[in-house]
Amino acid sequence: MNRRARRAASVAAALGCGLALASPAGATEFQQRTEIREEVTTATTADTLLNPGGRVYVADRVANRLRLRSELTVDLPGGLKLKSSGAFEARHASGSRRAFEWTLPEAYLRRPLGRAEVSVGRKILRWSNGYAFTPAGLLDPARDPADPQDRLGRFEGRDLLEIDVYLGAHTLSAVYAPGKVLPGSKAEQEKLLALRHHLLLNGIDLSLMVAHRPDSVDTAAASTSYVVGKGLEIHAEGALVRGSSLLLPRSALPDGQQTLFGPDFYAPLRLQDRRLYGRWLVGANYTIPGGLNLIAEYFHAADGLRSEEWDRFLEQGRFSRALLEGGTFPPVSDGRSLPELNLLLALQGLGSASLGRDYGLLRVAHPRPFSRADASVLALVNLRDRSFVVIPEVGVQVTRRVTGYGRATFLAGGPRTEFGNVPVARTINFGLRLAF
Repeated sequence: MNRRARRAASVAAALGCGLALASPAGATEFQQRTEIREEVTTATTADTLLNPGGRVYVADRVANRLRLRSELTVDLPGGLKLKSSGAFEARHASGSRRAFEWTLPEAYLRRPLGRAEVSVGRKILRWSNGYAFTPAGLLDPARDPADPQDRLGRFEGRDLLEIDVYLGAHTLSAVYAPGKVLPGSKAEQEKLLALRHHLLLNGIDLSLMVAHRPDSVDTAAASTSYVVGKGLEIHAEGALVRGSSLLLPRSALPDGQQTLFGPDFYAPLRLQDRRLYGRWLVGANYTIPGGLNLIAEYFHAADGLRSEEWDRFLEQGRFSRALLEGGTFPPVSDGRSLPELNLLLALQGLGSASLGRDYGLLRVAHPRPFSRADASVLALVNLRDRSFVVIPEVGVQVTRRVTGYGRATFLAGGPRTEFGNVPVARTINFGLRLAF
């Protein structure tokens, strides 16, 4: 699709969604849900190997976020159904200017055609069975393992055409995504064609998937889950690629430890090596009588950094730090010198469980440990270096529509570890959520 056609499609889709949102005339059913969230965050900057003196990255001591998200579902004539969601966010941190943004996470039309169903527009798909990790989520939104439930509602769909065919226990799905077409998306969208065969057999949920990406690598994936008794669910999934599009620091390559890089600090280093790389997870979800819920997952990514590559990454960080502390480089970008820019870029890849090879997750939650309250604690561990992040959270039902919550994030690890080099030592969030 050329630029003019993409622009026309964007305008037409935006106008169509706007008209549907503003006037559901002729609709047989109209459902709407809106959530307003006010959140205050305090953070403590960490002094680490890659953030010497806490001056490369300085966390906002106090930040405020106001987020409004609205979802709409409309039954239209002719069997059509419109589903859309929009979000507006205002942020302000001490010492910085206010920032505003709007997004369109979903906006699509769906229509049944006999045994088939067709969807067109921006839609959130969930092909993965994983809780925190999604190796088989070929079309799933990018998930943060430290916030797998997406508390802020930031998941965004892909612009796509989807056809699902229901044949008893079998479901066949075909999805074509042309890239970003509709406005209001912050996430990158690539062109791809994906196929999925979902089967439910003797209580076993099984899916086989493939995705063709003209500008990247093709992927084959499978996922399965099984419920044992009344409280235990077991799931596993994996994906296989030849070459990998995972962005890794160029400083992990041999002979890159005495080099300063530019904005291209990260690159798909394994894209052209034609080796087979697997990503897989196994997990369990167990609910104990009384409501206590336990979730555990182990995730392995063969295309992550090996131990020697991680050592090279840190060595280049030491090199950049020594040059920064020497103070002989002029500013090159946003008032930062090239060594400082290298340290800042290195920090951006930490804490998201995307650089390492082996991670473990454990979440313990109870829906009502006290009257009108729920509580959970999540631990995410880099199993190679034993660094970790712990996130306790408590919610209190103030009224039928208002919920208050508190959430904290604590990171720990040695000077050569992933979470030990995240430039924020801890964060604390307090918020109110109004739903109507």
